Amino acid sequence: MNAKDPAALWEGGRYVIAYSDLGNPGHDLTIVETEDFKEFRVLARSLIRSQLAAQGNTWAVTHIHAGALVKAGNYYLLLYDALPREPACFGSGWMGMALSRDLRRWVDLTPRSPLWRGAGIDLTFRYVDVVVEEGRYLLYAEEETTGAGRKDLVVYYAA
Repeated sequence: MNAKDPAALWEGGRYVIAYSDLGNPGHDLTIVETEDFKEFRVLARSLIRSQLAAQGNTWAVTHIHAGALVKAGNYYLLLYDALPREPACFGSGWMGMALSRDLRRWVDLTPRSPLWRGAGIDLTFRYVDVVVEEGRYLLYAEEETTGAGRKDLVVYYAA
């Protein structure tokens, strides 16, 4: 597995992992499942190019990362970040979302444009993760906060 930047979910005796696959163009996402970290079954490969691009997504082309993978009711929600082109400064991305019932077929919730961008030269808002517990949530990310490209850890929450 040639992977980086994973997002994992524990569910019913298995781990589901979304990750940047270094073997895919733009490090496009692969989603796998495993019980033991010895054997992996691929559920979706090159997710952006194989599914989301056909739904009209033209902005998620390169520097693709998995952010959070969560289950809400009968649905899986994947937060990811990507860019339409090479960034002006290191470590950039914009936030997108996709939804699935079976982890194999995904619907892009942000096909026309990213859901969230930061301020600054590349408008970075990436490495998003979310914690939801008993009606409260905590969303954190790396956000570009200055015009010069500085990135900070930011947190948004509801109590």
